[in-house]
Amino acid sequence: MNQKPILFERTFERELASGQAKRDDLVEWWRMVQVGDIMSTPALCIDHQSTLPEALELMKKHGVRRMPVLKDRELVGIITLGDVRGGLPSEVTSLNRSELSFLMEQVQVARVMRHPVITVQPQTKLADAARLMLEYRISGLPVLSADGLVIGLVTESDIFRLLIDMLDPKGET
Repeated sequence: MNQKPILFERTFERELASGQAKRDDLVEWWRMVQVGDIMSTPALCIDHQSTLPEALELMKKHGVRRMPVLKDRELVGIITLGDVRGGLPSEVTSLNRSELSFLMEQVQVARVMRHPVITVQPQTKLADAARLMLEYRISGLPVLSADGLVIGLVTESDIFRLLIDMLDPKGET
């Protein structure tokens, strides 16, 4: 069932009623937004030879759930918090703590990263990026410069922030 959230309907109707926005204006504005307008920069990246504990520590420290994986500045994969957790040893094990720690330090990001990576450019329309996320069931896309370098990430959170700012710019709802 694909219904609009009640909050969206109420806020949108209020904006229309007050004359602050016309439906066609909002639709046109939304169509013009590009990934580069809302992407998170800089992208926190990790080297392909880094270990899973290093990846987990970086993610926790910076509050991110995904990181592009680089090899000599070239994007070779992406790793998510779920990938890191899936690559760690099970809690049900006969290994002691030091043995577990040793094993974890041996697993490199390259072993559990996802590849190939779906990417976008800064000039990609946000609607197209959102469509890719839905189609591939992913929550973020690395943004590449014209020369192929990672310059940012566009995530579901970035899109939600834009939507909230558009619908409730003063935070009144």
